[in-house]
Amino acid sequence: LFFSIAVTKLPSYVLPLMPAVAILVSLVWSRQILLRLLQGPAPMSWGMWITGVGNIGFFLILAGLCWQLPQLIGPDASAPGLSEAIQAAHLPEWGGGLWLIAAGIGTGLLWGRRWDWMWAVNVGAGIGLVLIVMLRAQTVLDMERQLPLRQIAQQLPQIVQEQEPILMVGMHKPSVVFYSGLSLEFLSDPAQISSQIPTGGSALILGLREEISQIESIQADSAEQIQGQIVLTQVPYQVLRIEKKPI
Repeated sequence: LFFSIAVTKLPSYVLPLMPAVAILVSLVWSRQILLRLLQGPAPMSWGMWITGVGNIGFFLILAGLCWQLPQLIGPDASAPGLSEAIQAAHLPEWGGGLWLIAAGIGTGLLWGRRWDWMWAVNVGAGIGLVLIVMLRAQTVLDMERQLPLRQIAQQLPQIVQEQEPILMVGMHKPSVVFYSGLSLEFLSDPAQISSQIPTGGSALILGLREEISQIESIQADSAEQIQGQIVLTQVPYQVLRIEKKPI
């Protein structure tokens, strides 16, 4: 519960707990299965009933979250078409249907007092989630978030001039360095850009369209002799070349 409430959820926080959790769960289920083999079917305890019903309820909650996935994502400036792409790939239907099937099978097992096979439903649903939903989701995320950035980064070597710095504003994305093979400097504040450009020189500015528009408005209000021109566009990113002329 503590790790679920925590705002940051780095894998290294909970990874040391996994072996212990796996051992505890294995001990519980192996004891129940062994007792069933030695003594025959035993009546379910209230604890097992509550666990089984809670497990099915959890499946239903996951199904509802999957159906509402496009609305839960919300707007994303770096992937404006993500919600539509998720709907087009039918990820809500696949995910919601998978968890509904798991809930139905789990309900049948509880009704038939075969609760000792609930572990198989959880394992099967998890495998199905990875193979059917997560692999599709990974492709959609790459197309919507990484592909535009990858395409515009691969064009940077073709337009960059000798000794011309490349600056990226807004969210830092080190993958641009890998895609382009060039050195970049990351800036959080667009107002810092002017100080990074020497007089008589130029620089390439990479950012989202909103950030580039903000930079253009800042430079328009500046008293310095600065000119800017959009040289690359790959929605939702743009590359702006700024030249600082001597006064």
